[in-house]
Amino acid sequence: MTNALAVDDRPATPQPTRTTGEIVYDAGTVLTLYFGSLVIPVVGWIVGLVMLWEGPRWTRTQKWIGTLIWPVAIAAAGAVLFVVRMATDSTGLGVAFWAVVVPVLVALPAVFVYLLVAARRSGTTVH
Repeated sequence: MTNALAVDDRPATPQPTRTTGEIVYDAGTVLTLYFGSLVIPVVGWIVGLVMLWEGPRWTRTQKWIGTLIWPVAIAAAGAVLFVVRMATDSTGLGVAFWAVVVPVLVALPAVFVYLLVAARRSGTTVH
């Protein structure tokens, strides 16, 4: 007779639980990245970036995605508007505006939801 536990009888390794402060920090980071850029254009974005890069629950790739989404969205929108403006008269700007705004309005929230989900799934620190 042995005192050893069978493999199936071993207690499960407890999953780390996230504190309310960690959840608030993650949500605050993503909201600052998203809305900070709109409320205080450059400063809000920089504050969000600092929070993102200091946050331990995102991978380096996720941090780069969060960092580059605003500059890429603005550059892409500007490029499309510039090309349309050069190719057409001013009446084509209405169509170009919606061709830019709709993808940006979809891409930005999608990236920020992705960052929130990634932080939520990360029970441990990643750095």
